[in-house]
Amino acid sequence: MKLDHYQQSLLKVAAKTSGKGGYSSASCAQHLERSLALKGKMPEVAVFLMITAEEEAATAVFSALRKRRYEGAKHLKEKSHIFKSGLYPFIQLLGNTVGALKFGVKLELFFDPKPHQPDDAVLKIRAPIKLPERDDVFIVPDPPLNLVAVDPGGEKTDYFREVIKVASEKGIDSIHEKIRIWSNRRNMMLYASDSGIPNVENVDKWIQPHLNGVFVNLAAYLLVEPHTKQNFVQEALSAFLKIQSRLEARET
Repeated sequence: MKLDHYQQSLLKVAAKTSGKGGYSSASCAQHLERSLALKGKMPEVAVFLMITAEEEAATAVFSALRKRRYEGAKHLKEKSHIFKSGLYPFIQLLGNTVGALKFGVKLELFFDPKPHQPDDAVLKIRAPIKLPERDDVFIVPDPPLNLVAVDPGGEKTDYFREVIKVASEKGIDSIHEKIRIWSNRRNMMLYASDSGIPNVENVDKWIQPHLNGVFVNLAAYLLVEPHTKQNFVQEALSAFLKIQSRLEARET
């Protein structure tokens, strides 16, 4: 597994941010590097480290949400594996609720270097505009996630309802169960079960989903951390907290 330039940039730029988010991002990068180094000799440890890297990236997101004083951010639980492991599958489903994606608009992430700071960069979103004989024209929203989505009736999109709907369309009976199972994968690498001790035969198959989670979470972090409050972020956070609240109610 070799990281591409974009993935390397995500790790580097996130780790250079200040405060708890930057430390969590740097810790994420360290766990990721160790995971890839150990996957040949200690596959179970490698998988556990990659899961930890994903959770550290989620912690960075939570830190950014608190830093920017989003409503409800204080209820994010950094010590809860269900909260941290639940972020990536939530963002996956959330992406399918964004109107631009529904209508086939291609959204791209790219790094825009800061003026006079070529080694620094800001993660942005762009959407290409199709013009005759031009392929270099884009719309670049600033801030990147300050959009307001409405339904056909003109009401704000209920992202909690939409995420549940998308999950159902993808054959997921319960987003709560999906998150619970995903968060339990780390325990499968640590503890014996009724069927034996942990044994990973295809380490890449186990690592890849969590490696994807690392970069999705880090991208989310870098789209939130440098900016003041953004509408879409607040709406997404409210939906995530509602899902987590119902999941906790099921666990008790």
